Amino acid sequence: MSKRPAGPSAPPKHDWDAFAGAIARRVHDHGMPVGQGELVRDIMDWFAGREDFPPPDERTERRKVSAIWREFIRPT
Repeated sequence: MSKRPAGPSAPPKHDWDAFAGAIARRVHDHGMPVGQGELVRDIMDWFAGREDFPPPDERTERRKVSAIWREFIRPT
């Protein structure tokens, strides 16, 4: 059975690279948030202010922020 040749994929629904950059900028400019909820709210506001990509649903944003948050608080 032969594999189907790879073709172009669907365009991304959300700009996750810019999302990671927005978190980095937020922490750089304002320091670590007090809690994960504060970071989620800031990123929800950031997504809402963008016109080029629609914001993801809140559950997805929380899941993505949570993954990054765990890295911030992980002991070194």
